[in-house]
Amino acid sequence: MKAPALLRRAWRGIKYQGFGQGWLNPASRRLFRASAPDLGEAQARIVEEIRRNGFARVDIRDLLDGSLWEDAAAQGREFSGSERVLHGIESYRSRSEKRGKDYIVRLREGQPSLPPEDPWLRIGLSPILLDTVNSYLGLWSKLIYADVWYTIPAPDSREAVASQRWHRDPEDRKLVKVFLYLSDVDEGAGPLEYARGSHGTGPYAKLWRNPDPGTASYPPEGELETKIPPEDRVLCTGPAGTLVFCDTFGFHRGGLATERERVLATWVYVSPASIFARRFDASWSRGSAGFGEAAEFAVR
Repeated sequence: MKAPALLRRAWRGIKYQGFGQGWLNPASRRLFRASAPDLGEAQARIVEEIRRNGFARVDIRDLLDGSLWEDAAAQGREFSGSERVLHGIESYRSRSEKRGKDYIVRLREGQPSLPPEDPWLRIGLSPILLDTVNSYLGLWSKLIYADVWYTIPAPDSREAVASQRWHRDPEDRKLVKVFLYLSDVDEGAGPLEYARGSHGTGPYAKLWRNPDPGTASYPPEGELETKIPPEDRVLCTGPAGTLVFCDTFGFHRGGLATERERVLATWVYVSPASIFARRFDASWSRGSAGFGEAAEFAVR
């Protein structure tokens, strides 16, 4: 017999707080403190902006070597013109009933096994990104997702669904998602929109909290706008090469592309206490890929 929903919710809360937050995270905090990175100017600014606002934007060329961006941009263009994307567009537009996130074509499906030379994994585990994320979280984080998305544009008459609506992410109570725009993203391309101050201890942090660990919070349609003023609802537009760091426990939405496609790479970093499993496998033995200790920790 299935346990009542209230009991399941209570058990998940006890497990998350007692086992996860109370036992797992202190170890990763100690590891971080023992070798806290010396951040560059751009990294320090990003960390401060996430703490203050919940998000930060920067040109990737201010952080990473230019050749890495050139390779990423070329692979983004290749993916955009691939058979996978063309088939996804055709399938989406021929479907009379739209469901969930079927407006997104992903580079990967299922539980892929990623080699250490995978370019998106190498960017996600690069010290310049990982040290920035870990410094905001105050611990050695886990990288649980790395992929490339193509958002299919559709007329603005389409109803917002799934993550196109305002929501808090369920993966953790403090987490970082990083988005790298591989195409120019303006208002017509479904940019990320973030409710400044809805994370951490911000002024809107207690609004519509997630009902239990592992469950996202979606406010009733139209109600968030009555609680959070326009000046604190920020559109994260930007040209190709824009990196957006954000704590997505704070309210956000995106992907309602009405005029042109949105192509981006994305990474998700959580604490060890997260009850969400990694959505890829690291296909190498520990220490054989040339990654530092924090990067190896992130994928084990």
